[in-house]
Formats: sequence, C-alpha cells, structure tokens
Amino acid sequence: MVIRNCLSYMAREKTPPSERDGMELIVCAKCGQTDWYRQDRVGDRNFCSRECYQNYRKEDVDMSEHLREIADKGHDGWTEETIESVREKMKGENNPAWKGGVTYKRRKGNYKQEILVRCPDEFKEMARANGYVPEHRLKVAKELGRPLTSTEVVHHKDHDNHNNDLENLELWPNNRLHKLAEGDREEYLSERLWPEPPE
Repeated sequence: MVIRNCLSYMAREKTPPSERDGMELIVCAKCGQTDWYRQDRVGDRNFCSRECYQNYRKEDVDMSEHLREIADKGHDGWTEETIESVREKMKGENNPAWKGGVTYKRRKGNYKQEILVRCPDEFKEMARANGYVPEHRLKVAKELGRPLTSTEVVHHKDHDNHNNDLENLELWPNNRLHKLAEGDREEYLSERLWPEPPE
C-alpha cells in the first residue's frame, strides 16, 4: 500500500516553474545559464550564483580598483554620489522591508493594534514623531479637508479599530463628549462634529 502511494506520487506531473506564480526565467549575466527565480529577486543584471557575481565584478577593472581603495575605510569611503544612490534605492517601495507605508502600533492587553500610515505633507501637523498618523484620523481629516486638532476624537461605531471605512467613523470635539454620547446620552448627540447630527 505504501509502495503504491509512493509510485503514484512520483508519477504525478509536477507543475513546471514557468506556471508558478511569481517565477521568472533569467539568464546569468556571467555564464549564460538559465534558471527560474522569484520575480522580486530579478533585477537589471542577474546571476545564477554568488560565484558568478564575484567573477563578474572582478572583470570590471575600475570597480576592482575602487573597491580596493575604499575596502578598509568602511562608510568613510562613500562619496556623496554613493550615499545619494543608496538613499534612492532604499527609499519607499524600493526598500526590501517596505510594507506599503502601513505599520501597526503595539498596544497592551487584548486590543487590536492600531493601523498607522505615512502622513502626507498637507497633514504633517497631525503626524507623530516617526512621520506616521492613525489611518482613521487621516481619513476623516481628508474628508473634512483640514487637519484634526489634538483634542478631537475619531470614534469607530462598531468598535472595530481595523474597520476604517468612512461610514464607520464619527468625529467628536473631545473625549468627554465622545464618551457621554457613547453611553447613550442622547442630549450630547448634537455635539458631534462629523457627520453632522440629525436635527
């Protein structure tokens, strides 16, 4: 029984790499060998191995001399042009650690982490020290066309802080009025800033 299962598994056709998601056929810039790689690892010049990459660099005389000059200097050997090039290559979506400009704030207890996004220049005064702003606050600010003040509170109607749809958000002038209205105190509903309370 075990032998039959092994044979049936071996007889199955394996999916060729060309049909797998995220795979691309590349040609090594040094030896010319072709192989399949993930698309996110494919660049302008591709190599099948580290050895091919090193041999390719050794053939570039100018590069070899330059590396010999700066090898013992570390970052002190970097030029302004090199620094600018690295900054450009590591900025935003080019950075391997890029997650779409979204991060999460760690919170204590069983609360969901708050979603933070990169703050646009026009709302910089709402940003935290790291340049991020809570996504729900930014959405309401964009809807109103102005930055929110530090005392204004954005409330999630369904109490799910990951549901940042505009239909689920309300803006209150301060946390006191927000909590009073949340406690079913209808007389405070008229204090809501956005959306405008019913008359």
